[in-house]
Amino acid sequence: MMLFYIIIMILFSPYIVLSMFYLSVIFTTFNNKRRSSSDVAKPQIYIVTCFYNEEKLLDDKIKNLLSLDYPYLKFIFVNDNSTDRSVEIVKSFESENIILLDNRSRGKAEAQNTALCEIPRSAIVIFTDCNVFLDNKSIDPMVNCFAPDVGGVIGNVFIADPAGGRNLEGDYWEFEKKIKIFESYFGAVIGFDGGFYAVRADLYSPLPPDFLSDFEESLAILSKGYKVVFCSEAMAVELERRKIGAQFASRRRVTVRTLWALRRAMGILNKLTWPARLFLIINKAVRYYCLFLSPLMGIFIVSCVMQLNYMLGLLAIILCIATTGLLALSHGGRQAFATAYGLYAGLFDFCMGRKIISWEQQRQ
Repeated sequence: MMLFYIIIMILFSPYIVLSMFYLSVIFTTFNNKRRSSSDVAKPQIYIVTCFYNEEKLLDDKIKNLLSLDYPYLKFIFVNDNSTDRSVEIVKSFESENIILLDNRSRGKAEAQNTALCEIPRSAIVIFTDCNVFLDNKSIDPMVNCFAPDVGGVIGNVFIADPAGGRNLEGDYWEFEKKIKIFESYFGAVIGFDGGFYAVRADLYSPLPPDFLSDFEESLAILSKGYKVVFCSEAMAVELERRKIGAQFASRRRVTVRTLWALRRAMGILNKLTWPARLFLIINKAVRYYCLFLSPLMGIFIVSCVMQLNYMLGLLAIILCIATTGLLALSHGGRQAFATAYGLYAGLFDFCMGRKIISWEQQRQ
């Protein structure tokens, strides 16, 4: 019996730890405003956009970047072997501040490495995706966050459905931002938002093609003794709408790459500050543990209830089936199921030793 209770404590303690962390995030309020640097010389900014078959968005994306209110901007577009009119659209903008590079389909991490070869080490580099549109006043607040001890800054991205309103990804990301604001107070945000973030060019670490660039680049900066912070004033909107199949494929890809990244991250734990270690373990490793074991935990709880009261356990099973059926009737519910299936498919890929390098355009 004692062994049984010990096993229960081991299985459930990560859920308790993660719950306590999330409660701290929800009920703790920090002032996330950053110092003004109006008296500091403005650095040269390079905005890097890597793309693959983005002909529907590139024209509006380039116009958005050209409208930004900042005096020293250059734009680097890296083509990852597009087969549509993407390259033609970039070339149609005749501007000395636009640079077009070719990456030959080697993935986003390698595309970013290619761009950094063209950027002076003294500059600040902003990475942004084609479906992320920046507020024209967003650059100054982001630059202002670069105190001498700050190496990376995350922008405040709002995810919107092009058809109107927020979707499942948007709701999830709003909570994820609360976590990043909490981590930012300690200067230890774990993982950039791939759609809008900035780093010091001299701190950028070239990554192999199979690395998860926005996650592992932040860890590389933290391991060098610099802070990574969140900037609420640097705002942008990400247009995101996926079909159910694409939602599954996206979550599968993200999961397998994150698991490989977490495995590599264990090798640099001793180089991180204690807040960064804590956030990496709780918000990444423990979170994935809880997600993967949730179905087993649910079955275990129902089994225990049935041992105590058979009818009550049966009622719990009926409620679960009914809830699942109701969720399946809504688009958001089907998205949630696709995300869950993608999560376990990614775990299976990781266990089988599979890696994903190239990307696919999966938005509608």
